[in-house]
Amino acid sequence: MFALILGLRLYYIQIIHGQEYVDKADHQYVSPSNNIFDRGNIFFQNKDGISLAAASLLTGYTIAINPQKITDPAKIYEDLSAILPLNVDTFYLKAGQKNSVYQKIADQVPEEIMKKMEALNIPGLQIQKTRWRYYPGDSAAAQTLGFCGL
Repeated sequence: MFALILGLRLYYIQIIHGQEYVDKADHQYVSPSNNIFDRGNIFFQNKDGISLAAASLLTGYTIAINPQKITDPAKIYEDLSAILPLNVDTFYLKAGQKNSVYQKIADQVPEEIMKKMEALNIPGLQIQKTRWRYYPGDSAAAQTLGFCGL
């Protein structure tokens, strides 16, 4: 009797309401993190006491897709490439990875472009807020500042 009740309960959760739990799990996986910490800025100071930025933080967005949720890659590519320049071959390669749930298609995207992409309401499009170091002098004083690349 216990095995029958357990089996019915598992059927109810996995078969009848399975998609509901999958959606909840996906939403938890792709929800943006607001706990992005601030590493601060690094400044140089000239002889006159004026501070010049040597390293600062920029904020933007990483755009990714979930290939398992993409039904029409051609339409999605057309919509996204109108807003953000994408390599067609790379996009179709990543959209074809049906065993993956995360394929990054763009990095360091500004907020205004992200808002346009978000307005499209594309299923499987994932947007995550990111921060990165920006070095206005490129490799100037790299030995003093530390790591200057990804």
